[in-house]
Amino acid sequence: MLIFIYEKKDVSDNCVLKFTHCVFINKERTADFTITKQLREMIKNEANKEDIIGFLSDRNLPGDEITYNNLAEEVLAHTPKQGYLTISNAYNGDYNIQEL
Repeated sequence: MLIFIYEKKDVSDNCVLKFTHCVFINKERTADFTITKQLREMIKNEANKEDIIGFLSDRNLPGDEITYNNLAEEVLAHTPKQGYLTISNAYNGDYNIQEL
């Protein structure tokens, strides 16, 4: 994943973007930092599937009971690598991200 960091400046009716950095993050590390850190700690402390489901639900991550159940099973079967990003679920629109 390529991440572009920019400064945004509104000038009249236009938006000016000044790109300051470009960073490559390997796809295995694009998970949320805090969530993966806490999940890894929970697994270390022998959390069960219900614990993981409760954690995911408490974080208000998008999904239903089936989604949380599937995620919990995957997390317990394969401990996630530590993520590097901060992810917000506050955005309610559609993302248009294409993998290169």
